[in-house]
Amino acid sequence: MSELDLSCVVDRIAIEPGSTPTLRVVLTLVARGAAVEGERAPIACALALDVSGSMAGEALEQLV
Repeated sequence: MSELDLSCVVDRIAIEPGSTPTLRVVLTLVARGAAVEGERAPIACALALDVSGSMAGEALEQLV
C-alpha cells in the first residue's frame, strides 16, 4: 500500500488581524511504497498566490 507524507512549515507563528503581511510556506510531499509506474525524472514545483488589488472579491474567493 502506498503512503503520502505531507509536511508544512511557515515563517510566522501569528498574523495580526487586519494586517497584510507576506507569509512564506514550504510544503513537502513524500510518496512512499511501491511505484505504480516506471521511474520519473525529478521535478520542482512552485506555487504563487496573487493577493494584489486585482484579486479582490470573487477572484480571491476562488483562489482560496
